[in-house]
Order: sequence, then C-alpha cells, then structure tokens
Amino acid sequence: MWNSIHWKKVNQIVDCLQTRIVKAVKLAIGDGALGFWKALRKTFPKTRHQRCWVHKTANVLNKLPKIINSARVPRRNGVV
Repeated sequence: MWNSIHWKKVNQIVDCLQTRIVKAVKLAIGDGALGFWKALRKTFPKTRHQRCWVHKTANVLNKLPKIINSARVPRRNGVV
C-alpha cells in the first residue's frame, strides 16, 4: 500500500513537470491510482483522464470465480 510519502512524491513529480517542461496535458492514462489523478487535477485541471484498459480488464477478471478466470487466461494473453 502506498503511504503519504509516496503520494507526496507523485505530487512533486507532477509539479516538476509543470515548472520545468510541460505547459498543458490534454490526456492522461493511468491505472486508477487516486493520488495520481488528484495530483493531475491540482496542477493540470483541464486534463482528461482515461483508465488503462489493461488494468481495468485485469481488475474485472480478478473478481470472477477462479474456475472461470483460469479458463480465460489463454484468451486474455492472446489479446492486446
């Protein structure tokens, strides 16, 4: 689990992007970590968010019963 020190680092990285390099971010793709989205909203409020489909699919498949999930593994690995 991430603690407040990790989230503080995420905020510092996003702030550093703004001050040194990036003027605007149009789209950000992430795994659903709430601290990342919060840091982006604070620094780049107009940024659109998109959830990473690989992480989203993995999270859904993890909720399926093991017998169904194990039967789907070969298919999941073949789809990109």
